[in-house]
Amino acid sequence: YEHNLTSKTMGFDTPLNRYLDLAAHESQSLFWERMIAQSRPFIKWLTPRLVQNLGYGTGMNSESVNYNDIYKSVNAVSPNLIRVEADEVHYPLHVLIRFELERDLVNGELQVKDLPEKWNHLYQEYLGVSATNDSDGCLQDVHWFTGMYGYFPSYTLGAMYAAQLYRQVAIDINDIDAKVEQGDFKDIRNWLKVNIHELGAFPNDTNSLCKDITGEGLRPELYIEYLSNKYLFDK
Repeated sequence: YEHNLTSKTMGFDTPLNRYLDLAAHESQSLFWERMIAQSRPFIKWLTPRLVQNLGYGTGMNSESVNYNDIYKSVNAVSPNLIRVEADEVHYPLHVLIRFELERDLVNGELQVKDLPEKWNHLYQEYLGVSATNDSDGCLQDVHWFTGMYGYFPSYTLGAMYAAQLYRQVAIDINDIDAKVEQGDFKDIRNWLKVNIHELGAFPNDTNSLCKDITGEGLRPELYIEYLSNKYLFDK
Protein backbone atom coordinates (compact mmCIF):
# COMPACT_ATOMS: atom_id res chain seq x y z
CA TYR A 1 0.00 0.00 0.00
CA GLU A 2 2.54 2.58 1.21
CA HIS A 3 4.96 1.71 -1.60
CA ASN A 4 2.42 2.97 -4.14
CA LEU A 5 1.56 6.28 -2.49
CA THR A 6 2.06 9.38 -4.60
CA SER A 7 5.34 10.46 -3.00
CA LYS A 8 6.87 7.19 -4.17
CA THR A 9 5.49 7.42 -7.69
CA MET A 10 5.21 11.16 -8.38
CA GLY A 11 7.98 12.62 -6.23
CA PHE A 12 6.01 14.80 -3.78
CA ASP A 13 4.43 14.56 -0.35
CA THR A 14 1.22 15.99 1.17
CA PRO A 15 -0.76 15.40 4.39
CA LEU A 16 -3.00 13.13 2.30
CA ASN A 17 -0.07 10.95 1.33
CA ARG A 18 -0.89 8.10 3.70
CA TYR A 19 -3.17 5.10 3.78
CA LEU A 20 -6.84 6.05 4.00
CA ASP A 21 -7.76 4.33 7.27
CA LEU A 22 -7.28 1.01 9.05
CA ALA A 23 -10.20 -0.67 7.29
CA ALA A 24 -8.65 0.21 3.93
CA HIS A 25 -5.21 -0.88 5.12
CA GLU A 26 -6.46 -4.23 6.39
CA SER A 27 -8.46 -4.74 3.19
CA GLN A 28 -5.26 -4.66 1.17
CA SER A 29 -3.54 -7.24 3.36
CA LEU A 30 -6.57 -9.50 3.34
CA PHE A 31 -7.14 -9.04 -0.39
CA TRP A 32 -3.83 -10.78 -1.08
CA GLU A 33 -3.95 -13.18 1.84
CA ARG A 34 -7.47 -14.48 1.37
CA MET A 35 -8.88 -13.50 -2.01
CA ILE A 36 -5.67 -14.44 -3.84
CA ALA A 37 -3.36 -16.65 -1.75
CA GLN A 38 -6.13 -18.90 -0.41
CA SER A 39 -7.86 -19.24 -3.77
CA ARG A 40 -7.90 -22.42 -5.81
CA PRO A 41 -6.11 -20.86 -8.83
CA PHE A 42 -3.27 -19.59 -6.63
CA ILE A 43 -2.87 -22.94 -4.87
CA LYS A 44 -2.78 -24.64 -8.26
CA TRP A 45 0.05 -22.30 -9.29
CA LEU A 46 1.83 -22.73 -5.95
CA THR A 47 1.70 -26.53 -5.62
CA PRO A 48 4.43 -27.52 -8.12
CA ARG A 49 6.67 -24.82 -6.63
CA LEU A 50 6.14 -26.23 -3.15
CA VAL A 51 7.02 -29.69 -4.42
CA GLN A 52 10.08 -28.41 -6.25
CA ASN A 53 11.45 -26.42 -3.34
CA LEU A 54 10.30 -28.42 -0.31
CA GLY A 55 9.84 -31.95 -1.62
CA TYR A 56 13.49 -32.95 -2.06
CA GLY A 57 14.21 -36.21 -0.26
CA THR A 58 10.60 -36.75 0.80
CA GLY A 59 9.44 -38.76 -2.20
CA MET A 60 6.98 -36.06 -3.18
CA ASN A 61 6.60 -35.20 -6.83
CA SER A 62 4.15 -33.27 -8.95
CA GLU A 63 2.17 -36.43 -9.66
CA SER A 64 1.83 -37.54 -6.04
CA VAL A 65 0.71 -34.16 -4.67
CA ASN A 66 -2.79 -32.99 -5.57
CA TYR A 67 -3.29 -29.24 -5.42
CA ASN A 68 -6.88 -29.76 -4.27
CA ASP A 69 -5.60 -31.47 -1.14
CA ILE A 70 -3.40 -28.47 -0.36
CA TYR A 71 -6.29 -26.11 -1.13
CA LYS A 72 -8.54 -27.96 1.32
CA SER A 73 -5.80 -27.96 3.96
CA VAL A 74 -5.15 -24.23 3.58
CA ASN A 75 -8.88 -23.55 3.87
CA ALA A 76 -9.71 -26.06 6.62
CA VAL A 77 -12.41 -24.83 9.00
CA SER A 78 -12.33 -25.54 12.73
CA PRO A 79 -12.99 -23.38 15.81
CA ASN A 80 -9.92 -22.58 17.89
CA LEU A 81 -8.69 -20.35 20.70
CA ILE A 82 -6.15 -18.20 18.89
CA ARG A 83 -7.30 -15.33 16.68
CA VAL A 84 -4.24 -15.17 14.43
CA GLU A 85 -4.58 -18.91 13.71
CA ALA A 86 -8.30 -18.74 12.95
CA ASP A 87 -9.78 -19.70 9.59
CA GLU A 88 -11.68 -17.01 7.71
CA VAL A 89 -15.09 -18.45 8.65
CA HIS A 90 -14.47 -18.23 12.41
CA TYR A 91 -12.27 -15.13 12.38
CA PRO A 92 -15.18 -12.65 12.57
CA LEU A 93 -16.35 -14.34 15.78
CA HIS A 94 -12.94 -13.72 17.36
CA VAL A 95 -13.37 -10.06 16.41
CA LEU A 96 -16.95 -9.93 17.69
CA ILE A 97 -15.88 -11.27 21.09
CA ARG A 98 -13.22 -8.60 21.42
CA PHE A 99 -15.61 -5.89 20.31
CA GLU A 100 -18.17 -6.87 22.95
CA LEU A 101 -15.51 -6.99 25.66
CA GLU A 102 -14.05 -3.61 24.67
CA ARG A 103 -17.50 -2.06 24.59
CA ASP A 104 -18.33 -3.32 28.07
CA LEU A 105 -14.93 -2.25 29.45
CA VAL A 106 -15.29 1.27 28.07
CA ASN A 107 -18.89 1.54 29.27
CA GLY A 108 -17.92 0.43 32.77
CA GLU A 109 -20.07 -2.68 32.52
CA LEU A 110 -17.06 -5.01 32.82
CA GLN A 111 -14.18 -4.76 35.29
CA VAL A 112 -10.67 -5.73 34.21
CA LYS A 113 -10.46 -8.35 36.97
CA ASP A 114 -13.50 -10.09 35.46
CA LEU A 115 -12.13 -10.07 31.91
CA PRO A 116 -10.69 -13.63 31.86
CA GLU A 117 -13.96 -15.15 33.05
CA LYS A 118 -16.06 -13.14 30.58
CA TRP A 119 -13.58 -13.96 27.79
CA ASN A 120 -13.96 -17.69 28.36
CA HIS A 121 -17.73 -17.38 28.63
CA LEU A 122 -17.97 -15.72 25.22
CA TYR A 123 -15.51 -18.14 23.61
CA GLN A 124 -17.53 -21.06 24.89
CA GLU A 125 -20.78 -19.44 23.72
CA TYR A 126 -19.60 -18.42 20.24
CA LEU A 127 -16.89 -20.96 19.39
CA GLY A 128 -17.39 -23.85 21.81
CA VAL A 129 -13.84 -23.61 23.22
CA SER A 130 -12.35 -22.24 26.45
CA ALA A 131 -8.80 -21.22 27.32
CA THR A 132 -7.02 -22.99 30.18
CA ASN A 133 -4.69 -20.03 30.72
CA ASP A 134 -4.71 -16.30 30.02
CA SER A 135 -1.88 -16.58 27.47
CA ASP A 136 -4.30 -18.44 25.21
CA GLY A 137 -7.13 -16.23 26.41
CA CYS A 138 -7.40 -12.51 27.05
CA LEU A 139 -3.63 -11.86 26.92
CA GLN A 140 -3.00 -13.42 23.50
CA ASP A 141 -3.16 -10.11 21.60
CA VAL A 142 -0.80 -7.13 21.80
CA HIS A 143 -3.54 -4.58 21.19
CA TRP A 144 -4.92 -3.88 24.65
CA PHE A 145 -1.68 -3.57 26.55
CA THR A 146 -0.31 -1.24 23.86
CA GLY A 147 -3.40 0.97 24.01
CA MET A 148 -4.89 -0.07 20.64
CA TYR A 149 -8.53 -0.09 21.71
CA GLY A 150 -11.11 -0.26 18.95
CA TYR A 151 -8.72 -1.77 16.40
CA PHE A 152 -10.16 -5.28 16.09
CA PRO A 153 -13.26 -4.45 14.00
CA SER A 154 -10.96 -3.12 11.26
CA TYR A 155 -9.93 -6.73 10.53
CA THR A 156 -13.47 -7.82 9.67
CA LEU A 157 -14.25 -4.54 7.94
CA GLY A 158 -11.10 -5.13 5.89
CA ALA A 159 -12.21 -8.66 5.03
CA MET A 160 -15.62 -7.44 3.88
CA TYR A 161 -14.12 -4.67 1.77
CA ALA A 162 -11.58 -7.12 0.31
CA ALA A 163 -14.36 -9.43 -0.86
CA GLN A 164 -16.32 -6.58 -2.44
CA LEU A 165 -13.22 -5.14 -4.12
CA TYR A 166 -12.24 -8.54 -5.48
CA ARG A 167 -15.72 -8.89 -6.95
CA GLN A 168 -15.07 -5.67 -8.89
CA VAL A 169 -11.55 -6.75 -9.86
CA ALA A 170 -13.00 -9.91 -11.39
CA ILE A 171 -15.31 -7.73 -13.48
CA ASP A 172 -12.62 -5.29 -14.58
CA ILE A 173 -9.86 -7.82 -15.32
CA ASN A 174 -10.61 -10.50 -17.90
CA ASP A 175 -9.76 -14.11 -17.02
CA ILE A 176 -8.49 -13.24 -13.56
CA ASP A 177 -8.49 -16.88 -12.42
CA ALA A 178 -6.40 -17.90 -15.42
CA LYS A 179 -3.93 -15.08 -14.72
CA VAL A 180 -3.56 -16.10 -11.07
CA GLU A 181 -3.19 -19.75 -12.04
CA GLN A 182 -0.28 -18.72 -14.28
CA GLY A 183 1.31 -16.60 -11.54
CA ASP A 184 0.56 -13.38 -13.41
CA PHE A 185 -0.36 -10.78 -10.78
CA LYS A 186 0.70 -7.57 -12.49
CA ASP A 187 -2.77 -6.54 -13.66
CA ILE A 188 -4.14 -7.05 -10.14
CA ARG A 189 -1.31 -5.06 -8.58
CA ASN A 190 -1.82 -2.24 -11.05
CA TRP A 191 -5.60 -2.19 -10.46
CA LEU A 192 -5.06 -1.82 -6.72
CA LYS A 193 -2.39 0.81 -7.28
CA VAL A 194 -4.51 3.00 -9.54
CA ASN A 195 -7.86 2.59 -7.78
CA ILE A 196 -6.72 2.58 -4.14
CA HIS A 197 -3.06 3.05 -3.28
CA GLU A 198 -2.21 6.18 -5.23
CA LEU A 199 -5.26 7.98 -3.87
CA GLY A 200 -3.84 7.88 -0.36
CA ALA A 201 -6.14 9.55 2.16
CA PHE A 202 -7.88 11.74 -0.44
CA PRO A 203 -11.29 9.91 -0.31
CA ASN A 204 -13.48 10.76 2.69
CA ASP A 205 -13.36 7.23 4.05
CA THR A 206 -13.16 3.62 2.91
CA ASN A 207 -16.90 3.40 2.34
CA SER A 208 -16.71 6.38 -0.05
CA LEU A 209 -13.76 4.77 -1.81
CA CYS A 210 -15.67 1.51 -2.12
CA LYS A 211 -18.65 3.34 -3.60
CA ASP A 212 -16.44 5.15 -6.11
CA ILE A 213 -14.89 1.85 -7.23
CA THR A 214 -17.81 -0.58 -7.10
CA GLY A 215 -20.79 1.77 -7.39
CA GLU A 216 -21.96 0.80 -3.90
CA GLY A 217 -20.93 1.34 -0.32
CA LEU A 218 -20.00 -1.63 1.82
CA ARG A 219 -22.42 -4.54 1.42
CA PRO A 220 -21.74 -7.10 4.19
CA GLU A 221 -24.00 -9.61 2.47
CA LEU A 222 -21.40 -9.92 -0.29
CA TYR A 223 -18.91 -11.21 2.27
CA ILE A 224 -21.44 -13.77 3.47
CA GLU A 225 -22.05 -14.71 -0.16
CA TYR A 226 -18.29 -15.13 -0.70
CA LEU A 227 -17.94 -17.40 2.36
CA SER A 228 -21.05 -19.40 1.42
CA ASN A 229 -19.91 -19.95 -2.15
CA LYS A 230 -16.46 -21.03 -1.03
CA TYR A 231 -17.23 -23.19 1.99
CA LEU A 232 -20.76 -24.48 1.36
CA PHE A 233 -21.04 -24.86 -2.38
CA ASP A 234 -17.49 -25.17 -3.74
CA LYS A 235 -16.44 -28.80 -3.41
